[in-house]
Amino acid sequence: MAPAAVVYLNEFNAVSVGNFLNGGTLLEDDDGGLAADVFLGRVPGNGGNWFELVLTEDGADLRGLILEIWVEGVLETTLSFSQDPLWTQLQAGTLITVSEDQPEDVSYDPSSGDWWINVRANEFGSSQSEGIREPPSGRNSGAPKRKEFGSSQ
Repeated sequence: MAPAAVVYLNEFNAVSVGNFLNGGTLLEDDDGGLAADVFLGRVPGNGGNWFELVLTEDGADLRGLILEIWVEGVLETTLSFSQDPLWTQLQAGTLITVSEDQPEDVSYDPSSGDWWINVRANEFGSSQSEGIREPPSGRNSGAPKRKEFGSSQ
């Protein structure tokens, strides 16, 4: 029997640019309600490209973990967790959101009720991230983009 995974895909954004969660407009969704994301609110595109992972094991160490993003059967992007200490000794129940455009939040502190980490996976990074890297231009031409993310420094 294969061992259980430590991290699972929990949720991802499937709302296209310019559209709203459950359709409709800024003021009302297709059902007459106001469907909104708990963190993002009701915004066009529901916060852009992002996905959320959940950890199922205490003491998880995700340093160097590689994630592959496949689109219609084609490997588009490879993401890797940095070697930052942030990714060691994580607790079961931790939520990790990987987004392209949302601000990073690596203030993770389960003892204070903060079980959420958000890191950016784009070429710009943020003040929290030194580790988002792509191959130098001209290398891996036509190959998937490779990025490293998640520095708490």
